[in-house]
Amino acid sequence: TLDVAMEVPLKVTSTPPGAEVYVDKAEGKALGKTPLTDGTIAPGKRTVYVKAKGYQTFKKQLDVKGPVSLDAKLAMGLRIDSEPAGAVVSIDGTKIEGVTPIDAALTPGTHKIVISLEGFKLYEKTVSLSPGVDASFKATLRGGLLKMRSGPVGALVKVGKLTLGKTPLTKAVPLGTKTVVLEHPSKRRWSKRLAFDDTTMIDAKVEMGSPSWPFWVMAGTAAAAGIAGGALGIVAIGEKDDWEHDGTKEKCRPKG
Repeated sequence: TLDVAMEVPLKVTSTPPGAEVYVDKAEGKALGKTPLTDGTIAPGKRTVYVKAKGYQTFKKQLDVKGPVSLDAKLAMGLRIDSEPAGAVVSIDGTKIEGVTPIDAALTPGTHKIVISLEGFKLYEKTVSLSPGVDASFKATLRGGLLKMRSGPVGALVKVGKLTLGKTPLTKAVPLGTKTVVLEHPSKRRWSKRLAFDDTTMIDAKVEMGSPSWPFWVMAGTAAAAGIAGGALGIVAIGEKDDWEHDGTKEKCRPKG
């Protein structure tokens, strides 16, 4: 007794033609190129993929019981990313579902992209998509810029509700006055209110857990690459000692 899975005819056309056809996996050896007129496919639950350079992959799930004929209309793919991630994308006035990083399906031609994220200025870009060309871009959203270092390194940095990562780091942050927090498992938690604008990089170093906690804020032309346009200003905040001596060399206590 033989249990033979008899394959049935598979025909696939696409717009544009010349796309590769795959069954069950969108990789490996292609079944052929469109227009595919002599393909075969086994009965049962199957997934057909149609791929072409510069276009989003067409995917169709099937319950194959007889001959299959598909016409795949491929849309151009545009990969959109942003720094910071999590931004909302609108294309030609229509909001796209999801947030960055995101893959958008577009027709060839010119499209207006608008990217928005609370606390950052709107980012606008016009892109021109050509058939057969992979397209992607990453938008650097214009907000504040924080360069944070700490002693010891590895302190967790939070700005408002955002967790930026561990020191040392340089990150874009929302505009406005925010509470900056440093946390380290072996040191005392540190926090300070800082005002961020889109023309100044705040370059800070915090010595955590020492008898005096000096804090410097400065900016310089080295930050120009991290800020999209605008002249850099300089912010200077003098050293602040969060502790005071009680008259002896051995003991210190918090102010207040």
